[in-house]
Amino acid sequence: MIRLRIDEDQEIEQPSSDDIMAAIAKLDSGESRSISVIRTDEENAFTKAIRLQPGLFLLEYSDSYGHMAADETFDQESLAQVLNAYANGATDWLKDQSWTPVEI
Repeated sequence: MIRLRIDEDQEIEQPSSDDIMAAIAKLDSGESRSISVIRTDEENAFTKAIRLQPGLFLLEYSDSYGHMAADETFDQESLAQVLNAYANGATDWLKDQSWTPVEI
């Protein structure tokens, strides 16, 4: 199952691409601090987006192998593509980025 988490107080189960776009717009406007797409079928598996400035986002990814941050930033469109791909089980987007391990 997939969940879309907006901040820590709102969750949408099985989000549509429209739900993800709306969450990104809310994040971009400053109404929320972060959004996460969570895979409940795998422990510690999620993507998390944080707004750096209007229209520019940082992406983190976590799975059973570790927690990483993308070395490049994302705009709304590219972030939506990655979050939707992740929600749909695709993995090719991982190879399109370079990643740096994050110490938690």
